[in-house]
Amino acid sequence: MSNASRKCNKVGRRKTIPAEWIDAGKQDLIASLAKKYKVDLIMNACDPSFNVPIFEAAYQYGCIYMDMAMTLSEPHPERPFEQCGIKLGDYQFERAAQWKRKVF
Repeated sequence: MSNASRKCNKVGRRKTIPAEWIDAGKQDLIASLAKKYKVDLIMNACDPSFNVPIFEAAYQYGCIYMDMAMTLSEPHPERPFEQCGIKLGDYQFERAAQWKRKVF
């Protein structure tokens, strides 16, 4: 039994606080799980290397997304030592207006 399952059993709310293992790198699996439980919010507390698939799954499903970190920076593809590529969080911030139109 996972630690999350033990915690859910301890508080006695397995139906309202389900615990399931999922590969945080698989966008479609995350979106399917969100749909299964009809979630209103996906709270991302994973390592930032998983932010993109979790972020995109929340958008794909159409729920609110909350993150405890930001997408990682990426170097410039041709001139990594002269120019900035994608800065920390830019991936998410660039989609704010699009997200609001879909979810709200």
